Amino acid sequence: MTFNLIHEKWIPVRRQDGTRSIIAPWQVTDNLDGNPITVLDAPRPDFSGALIQFLIGLVQTTMAPKNDGEWRAGLTNPSSPDQLKQSFESVIFAFNLDGDGPRFLQDFSPLEGKEKEIGALLIDAPGKSTVEKNTDFFVKRGLIKGMCRACVTAALFTLQTNAPQGGRGQRTSLRGGGPLTTLIVGDTIWQTIWLNILLENTLDRRLENPQRREKSNVFSWLMPTRTSQNDTGKSTTPLDVHPLHVYWGMPRRIRLTINGLGKGICSVCGELSQSLVGGYITKKHGMDYDGAWLHPLTPYTQIPGEVPNSVKGQPGGVHYRHWLGLVLADQDRGRMPARVVNEFWERQLKWPELHSLLRRGARIWAFGYDVDTMKARCWYEETMPLLQISEDVRSAYEEIAARLVKTAVLIAGNVRRCVKQAMFRRPVDVKGDLSLIDASFWRITESDFYLLLEQCRAKLRTGAELTSLKLEWLKTLKVAGDQIFDEWSQNNQLEAADSRRIALAAIELRRLNAQGNKKVREILDLPKSIGFKNPPPSSIAVTQAI
Repeated sequence: MTFNLIHEKWIPVRRQDGTRSIIAPWQVTDNLDGNPITVLDAPRPDFSGALIQFLIGLVQTTMAPKNDGEWRAGLTNPSSPDQLKQSFESVIFAFNLDGDGPRFLQDFSPLEGKEKEIGALLIDAPGKSTVEKNTDFFVKRGLIKGMCRACVTAALFTLQTNAPQGGRGQRTSLRGGGPLTTLIVGDTIWQTIWLNILLENTLDRRLENPQRREKSNVFSWLMPTRTSQNDTGKSTTPLDVHPLHVYWGMPRRIRLTINGLGKGICSVCGELSQSLVGGYITKKHGMDYDGAWLHPLTPYTQIPGEVPNSVKGQPGGVHYRHWLGLVLADQDRGRMPARVVNEFWERQLKWPELHSLLRRGARIWAFGYDVDTMKARCWYEETMPLLQISEDVRSAYEEIAARLVKTAVLIAGNVRRCVKQAMFRRPVDVKGDLSLIDASFWRITESDFYLLLEQCRAKLRTGAELTSLKLEWLKTLKVAGDQIFDEWSQNNQLEAADSRRIALAAIELRRLNAQGNKKVREILDLPKSIGFKNPPPSSIAVTQAI
């Protein structure tokens, strides 16, 4: 019997009271008034990130609101499960995982070639070169013997929507390899879905392509693959497909070997399956996405005259240092928040009651892989609060938030630089990864940053001065910097370090982070009336006497 992703129950979730269940997509609004579904509960965090995008794409494709009134109604008076089922069934033909016809996110026709083990479908699985060199230390080969239908679907969607470089002829995702995803998060899974839904005509205007309404221009697996061989193939631009195709990109040519295994335990989720999937066949030269693609769930760097470039996951994870570019525009670097984040800012200005519907407050959920060419190094995710800002103070709020972040970036860089000076005789030659220093800095100062943003908002509303808050923030950053310098420079283990070198680095750190430092004053826009005083000696200055 065909496994259809609309009808079957395959999505793991948790309800408000903590109970776990498996639902069909159309059941996301089940028992909203009593015990609503609040989060996805996939066995892997990247699966949860893929599943929420699957649900957003499904809703956007089948029931996008036509105007602001319909969007508001969708949040305050959600569709019932039966109504969702009726909407989703309009595309049921495109969501068969198996069977003789078109298969979800798989090549239109059966593929010939050597079967790969199903575990290779996972982005963090060791690649061919890693296995041949016997360097699969962290994720071992051969551990994934078989997957249930739910896990293999999540793995397939995760790969297609995040596909990194995979060698010659293996195409990257529509957003590039390892894109960062940013979503608005609500109290229930339905709120999270709907808060990231765009009006029907918004998506069309955003991509500016002709009205290509054929279903195969939305779901490319409904027709033979648009291959991309060097001699006879074609690239795929936004002009070649329907705007909704951004939610269903398919860069990899894959065909699951559905009936390879029988009943058994899924190697990923540990649940009993009546029919495990054990492998797949893949071919090179799938859809080659080229041109000005702008996925609504991803922030981009947009430099005039160049093709937009999606923001990628980076070593050290996602912290408030990314506030500029993820939450607010970073004009200096040309970084723009995801379309859904911009839409949220506009909606909360037009509809202030929006925030009152979210008990835990509006938040951004940012997640993605840190990918180094063909290797996934780490999965990162973080949530960030979104404060309600009135239009009359929005410009000033954006300016002060940018100054606070840029000051933190400056101080973090100073700390890293001085730690290297303290630890190494020739710091310029040090090429190792010191991202742990930065990560520690961002972690220590994060809660203070969000608290200060709220205080800034309150002062902006009353017209009060902000200089005292700027100085308070600078003090917080310097204290954190001193603490990290102590920990990393071996300042508390003088017998094992070069005490003179540490002392000089400590003096340099105080100079760079001083209130009177020119860069500090410029970034924080401190008035000239503020004295050029340096902070009192901290523990890092003890070594100056040596």
